[in-house]
Amino acid sequence: MKTGTLYLIPNLLGKEAPLESSLPANIDQTMSLLDGLIAESAMKGRAFLQKFKLKRPPNQIPIAQWGEDIDFLLEPLLEGETWGFVSDCGLPCLADPGALLVKRAHQKGIKVEALVGPSSIYLALMLSGLPGQQFFFHGYLAKEPSKRE
Repeated sequence: MKTGTLYLIPNLLGKEAPLESSLPANIDQTMSLLDGLIAESAMKGRAFLQKFKLKRPPNQIPIAQWGEDIDFLLEPLLEGETWGFVSDCGLPCLADPGALLVKRAHQKGIKVEALVGPSSIYLALMLSGLPGQQFFFHGYLAKEPSKRE
């Protein structure tokens, strides 16, 4: 039996960012292939789908919310379907969920493809002037000032 493909799809970092200059050129083609979408939140996943031309209307594309059983999330791919995984913003698996999903997909022989897109971590590193060859990411700073001290 032929398995499907899991696409790791970048998302915008902010609402104001223009789609065409912030995401890869081939995202439209990839989105048109999707049978379903795994998203951190169903509401944001549905809003993401609205931005693209799909094989079916966005409200007919199933969305599986991240946090469910990973094997359950991968079942449609084992049946040959093509699904995407999108974080609320930025790149999946980079300071966002997804690493376990990708690991399990590899274990099950599911093809995984990644589209490159915006990443707040890499943008900050590029703009900082710090050496990228010696970069370690240990997580985002806390939002509350008292916890950052």
